[in-house]
Amino acid sequence: MRSKMSLVFLAFILALLPLFAACAPEETAPTLTEVGKNAAIDQIKAYPDVLDAAIAQDGYDLSLAIIVPAATSEARAKELGEAFVRLVKTLGLLDSGKSEPAPGKEIGEGIFDYLITVASPDQTIIVQGAKVRYATHITW
Repeated sequence: MRSKMSLVFLAFILALLPLFAACAPEETAPTLTEVGKNAAIDQIKAYPDVLDAAIAQDGYDLSLAIIVPAATSEARAKELGEAFVRLVKTLGLLDSGKSEPAPGKEIGEGIFDYLITVASPDQTIIVQGAKVRYATHITW
């Protein structure tokens, strides 16, 4: 009788394990370094049609913003947005001892979820896209 109760108790505990795992605190997201953010921003601002750029981080969520002239085409805005994500993936964790997988032909999977906004100086959004960590490309 005792071993039967032990088996029932063990089965009960095993059934609860997924609940405990779901309640466990998430691993802390790596923080982009100031050196990495500044390097990515400086490089995207080196493009002649980029007027300004910024990066904000909230845990695993990164918001990237680029300001371009109002006459910028949607296609060019997407090119700039993709270039910015590639720069952040490559440089964002510089000097932190951590890194995201380097982009190749595709941007590839990574550590962070990205929200990319390319807008004109009057804050009119030209394009907006997102890339979740398990996706290989931006969805515009």
